[in-house]
Formats: sequence, structure tokens, C-alpha cells
Amino acid sequence: MRLDLVLALLTASVSASAVPQLRRQAAPACPAEREASGDGGPGLDGSVINLAMIPTDYGLPFSTDPTNDGPCPSKPGKPDIPCRCPPPRTDPKFLGLLALALKQGFFPSCSIKVTMTLDEFNNGSTEPGSDAQKQRATTMTQVLQSLNNTAPGVLGCPAASYPFIAAQQTTGITGQGSSGGG
Repeated sequence: MRLDLVLALLTASVSASAVPQLRRQAAPACPAEREASGDGGPGLDGSVINLAMIPTDYGLPFSTDPTNDGPCPSKPGKPDIPCRCPPPRTDPKFLGLLALALKQGFFPSCSIKVTMTLDEFNNGSTEPGSDAQKQRATTMTQVLQSLNNTAPGVLGCPAASYPFIAAQQTTGITGQGSSGGG
């Protein structure tokens, strides 16, 4: 073995041990992530949502008691739903959280991506069966299923409370009697 090679290896190993180790920093938290159970928080302006893209009929009557977490009947043969579901399509909390989801690109946490932007939601294709219609329904579902109330263990509005939107996720066709461009 060559002496100069051994000497170079020893020098490199001593130099490496003298250099302080860089610590790996944790990835930063999601920017602007907000708790879905909040009241929408400051700056969440639901007026940026084009209401023409939200169905006027979810397939069940809108809740008239947003604070009632008790069970209410849905459709025959379907499970009961929280009486506060579904919220009216003009509900400020729903619209504010929908705007937040579309602006930040995820909802309710970083791990759950939103597949369209606010501009695409408001101005994308309204063609029945289009991917844009399916993505709108999926985004609304993410928000509706994450709407929390103050009661412990209460998660959100189940799909049984908005069957037309749930169906739109797969068909891209808005429900009977609905708007949303189709």
C-alpha cells in the first residue's frame, strides 16, 4: 500500500471528525394550515366563491339548526345524520373553508390535497361529466366532511347528508334540481 494514500485517508478522516455535524431540521409545518373546526378564521372570505358552481340542491333539505348535533333522519334505509347537516350552500363557514381549501391547495391538513384552484373552481368547465365537475364535488366533500362543531367526537357532515354532491364526485353530473352549471 502506498504511504501517501494512507496518509491522505488519515488526514481526511481526522478533518471530517473535526467538522461539526449538520443537524437535519424538521420540515416546516404547512403554511396557513388552519383547524377545520374553527369559525373560518380571519381573512377567510367566502364571497370569492362563485355560488353558481355550488348545487342549489344537495339531495336533502338544508339544516335549519346549525348547533344541533343530534341525529336526524336522512333518506329511508340510510343512517341518521347530524341535524346540522348539510349546511346551507351560502353558510359563511362552509364558503370560507371552501375558499381556504382552494387557495392553499390542501384541506383539512397538508396530507389531503385539493385537486383544483379557486380560479378553476369558479371558472372551470361546467360541462356535465367533466373532470372539473367531479373535482368541484370532491373539494366540497372534503370541506363538508371536515366541518366540525363544538361537540367532542363530531367530525363533519357525512355523504348521506348531500347525496347529489356525493354522486357528482363519480359522474360529474350535478343532481336533479341543482345548479352548478349542469
